[in-house]
Amino acid sequence: MNDKNALDNSTCGQGELSLLRSWIAAFESIMNLLTAAPFGMAADIYGRKRTLQLAITGTILAQTFDAVICRFPETFPIHLMALKGLWALLGGGSTVISAMIFTIASDISLDTQSWISIYAGFGCLVVSFLITLSLPETRVPDLRSGGLMMASETRIPSSSNFQLTPFLTRFLVKKLRFSPLRKDVLISRASIIALVAGSLGIVITKQAQLTVAAIYVYALGCGYNPAMYSLLGLLSGGHHIGILYANIGAMQSIAMFLAAVLFGIRLELENFMV
Repeated sequence: MNDKNALDNSTCGQGELSLLRSWIAAFESIMNLLTAAPFGMAADIYGRKRTLQLAITGTILAQTFDAVICRFPETFPIHLMALKGLWALLGGGSTVISAMIFTIASDISLDTQSWISIYAGFGCLVVSFLITLSLPETRVPDLRSGGLMMASETRIPSSSNFQLTPFLTRFLVKKLRFSPLRKDVLISRASIIALVAGSLGIVITKQAQLTVAAIYVYALGCGYNPAMYSLLGLLSGGHHIGILYANIGAMQSIAMFLAAVLFGIRLELENFMV
């Protein structure tokens, strides 16, 4: 359920909507932070599978909670959506789901088995591309002229468009004989440089073409998350990986929330100055 669309269709005013969205994001971030460590610890003690199942169950119930409120707005006040984060008490929510997926992959993946996942992911991308051939063409707003342009003219990359990391990993390990630790450190450093350089380019550039180029540079940092998870797993010696990855996910959620708050403050200040 898309919270944003549901809120936009409610009878709240714009100021009230913004406040409600802020409360939803804040409450979910706080609950993710509070529940990540306990469920990460539970995963190390009682097993990853049970924790993952519990987290998925809680997420399903949270989405059902949203759906019921949006389906019957005359019965349930839209403000109840601010309590959605409480469902993180049942499993830890999306943060724990991501952490458990990384943990399970870390537990069962050998160096030879990891390539099966890479090839399977590549195959899924090929299938996805074939599916897009049956889609109709759409139009998107042209940020440069304010009119409409064909979507094919706007080529904005995402991290899923870049498959450099698997091939880079194979090259470093097989060809250059890098150790897993050295390989993860190198990829993490290169990814951080790409993320910082791309972010600065997006902020500084004024022309659309340069902005797109900066986004491509930013997308080259897509290897940071898997490399950093792998690096921390190696440094931990394989101990308490569940709680480690859960805490990483919680910190990422908090960071994204703070970034959204700062971005909102910046927009408000710009509107005030104008």
